[in-house]
Parts: sequence; C-alpha cells; structure tokens
Amino acid sequence: MNQENFALQTEIYEETDVDIYPLMNILLDVFVDYHTFTHNELYPYLRHKTLKILKDKDIFEEDVQDQESLINLIMWYIAFYIHFHYCFKESDREKREDSINQRISYIRKNLLEFKPDMNDEKLDRLNKALDWFDELKDSNDPILITAFTSEVLQSLDFWTYKYIIRQIKLYYLELIQKVNEIKKSKDN
Repeated sequence: MNQENFALQTEIYEETDVDIYPLMNILLDVFVDYHTFTHNELYPYLRHKTLKILKDKDIFEEDVQDQESLINLIMWYIAFYIHFHYCFKESDREKREDSINQRISYIRKNLLEFKPDMNDEKLDRLNKALDWFDELKDSNDPILITAFTSEVLQSLDFWTYKYIIRQIKLYYLELIQKVNEIKKSKDN
C-alpha cells in the first residue's frame, strides 16, 4: 500500500472536513486490518481480542454508548461490520453468528437514534457499499481502495459526490481521475 506514498501520514489542511477525514482513515484501516487478520501467526491474537468483544456484551455496549458523535459511531460500525464479516475466519464467524449480529444490531440501533441524519435506508446503503469490500479485500490497488472510500462516503448521503472528491483530492490528488472512471463504470 505504500506505493506512490499512498499510506504515508498526511497533513490536516484548513479545508479538511473533520467528519470525512476520520472516515477516510478507518476505510483505509480496514484493508490493513484484513491483511493483518490473514497472517496465521497473528490470527490467534486477533481472534482472542475479537472474542473478548463478543463475550463481554456490557463493556461493548458501554463503549458504543460512549461514542459522542455520529461520525465516531459510524466509524465503529464500519470497523465491526468489516471485521466480523470479512476479517474473522468463516469457521469462527459461523460459531458466533448470533453474537456478531447482536453487536452489529446494537451499533445500528444506536446509529438510528441520530435521526434525521440516520435511518434504515441509509444504513442499508452503507451495508451494500461496505459489502464491496469482499471483492476488494485482497487488493493493494490504491485506486480501487480510494473508489471504495468514495462509494462508502457517498452511501451515507451526507455530502455530494463532488464534495467527497474534493476532500479526497486533498490527500490522493493523482488517484481521483481514475476513481471517477471507476465510478462511471460502476454506475452503468
């Protein structure tokens, strides 16, 4: 991923949208997390951490309730959705499907409290955009990852596509042209 300085630390600019930037960051992080989960040497440790989240419902719910903003809660939702659906091994996921669904449902329920900004339709669109991760998870292509980021941000319906692209340009200027091409082909 560090090809073309893609994942180097970036500056925060005056025009940086403080809501979009952390979402862009978590959307890049889930690719790193996925690749970390695929290491057989690391998986037992990550599995243990994930199982603790699934076992301790009270602490999990308290952590979710401590999220002070809609954006922070969306970040939690994105991370858990991707981790549980695509990073956790299928055999582990199947054994704990009820707990996983309960945790994701709990975050979703808390997101829905942010009405009118969040609703079931937006969350369904978010899930659909996040499910594109399954096709892209093994990719190291910064253009596809940036397109994924754009698609997820757009699914939230908080910002226009033009505004999202303007924000992404602050960090990945050279990739935007190719992202627009992917968007056009995906829309057709």
